[in-house]
Amino acid sequence: MPYTPYHFGPSSLIGLLLRKWIDFPVFVLANIIMDLERLVVKLLFPGRFVPRYAHTFLLSAAVGIIWGAGAYFFRGFFKRIMDKIQIPYKTSISKMIFSGIFGAWVHLSTDALYRPTSRLFWPFKIINPLSRFNKEEVELICVLCFIAAFVVYVWILNKKLPEIPEESVEKRP
Repeated sequence: MPYTPYHFGPSSLIGLLLRKWIDFPVFVLANIIMDLERLVVKLLFPGRFVPRYAHTFLLSAAVGIIWGAGAYFFRGFFKRIMDKIQIPYKTSISKMIFSGIFGAWVHLSTDALYRPTSRLFWPFKIINPLSRFNKEEVELICVLCFIAAFVVYVWILNKKLPEIPEESVEKRP
């Protein structure tokens, strides 16, 4: 799913559900950063097929490590954004690096669901075992994940709302 917002669905849902253990913004953005390889390849080698090495478990882990470590310098910025959307944010360099790797792998796995030619286990020549759906089915799954992520987000916000004491509720006759 190159250059599409579909990766926001699974990454937002997983990120919100696992927000205590992963760095939400690093995780979500790792899913987007993975497609930069495709953009760079298209710009540098127009019309030519160039294998997508970052779309392998081995090298996507390297991308995730670099992104997670680099994102550490933006943690203050991420904290301000998370405060605005009212999601608690506490991070560390190890949490950010793990989130970068995990986010890259979720991106890779999402793409692999409909790409039988994905070379997930490069340098080994193992057939992609995840390819079970067509592109439209994966896009639908991603949209459903985004809807579910919105429901989880609303639930998170509602959990934080202060309860109204019973005595302040007006009683009607």
